[in-house]
Amino acid sequence: MEEIVANYHANTKDAEVVLVEGLVPTRKHQFAQSLNYEIAKTLNAEIVFVMSQGTDTPEQLKERIELTRNSFGGAKNTNITGVIVNKLNAPVDEQGRTRPDLSEIFDDSSKAKVNNVDPAKLQESSPLPVLGAVPGALT
Repeated sequence: MEEIVANYHANTKDAEVVLVEGLVPTRKHQFAQSLNYEIAKTLNAEIVFVMSQGTDTPEQLKERIELTRNSFGGAKNTNITGVIVNKLNAPVDEQGRTRPDLSEIFDDSSKAKVNNVDPAKLQESSPLPVLGAVPGALT
């Protein structure tokens, strides 16, 4: 943690805005979320969650946002600014992952799942301000 803080201060002396990208939690590295929270607390950082939609419905995405917020101190954490939804309505595989090469999915269109969530409706179901929605366009 000391090295992270030292690098942060050494590289941000003249910066107005600093973006620190957190680690992505995986099944093998579930500790990443708690480490991200510790880094954010140590730096007293504003927090913006970035998450992809995957196969989630708006209600499921809301639940995932709530779970993520809770792992960062919950509603009482005033440093949580909002959420950006990435890859909105992108075609995904059965596990909800987008792939750089989706040819296998498109060869058998029944494998591809695309949700059609209206970006304007995201805010209605989100427990946090939706700061942006990045479409997962095919073009």
